[in-house]
Amino acid sequence: MRCPNCGTLMNRHAEKPIKDPHVPEGEVIASIHYCPRCGKVEAELEPLLNSEINFRE
Repeated sequence: MRCPNCGTLMNRHAEKPIKDPHVPEGEVIASIHYCPRCGKVEAELEPLLNSEINFRE
């Protein structure tokens, strides 16, 4: 992902599952990206696949 402010390639900083009633899977992954040049932070939503679910207790 390129920074919309300066065009620098952004670093993938974190991923977080988020509940979303508008998708059939019920959850999406918010991928957080950080620009090392200007400091802009962007989030990108991706569908959560069943194989990516981490069952922790």
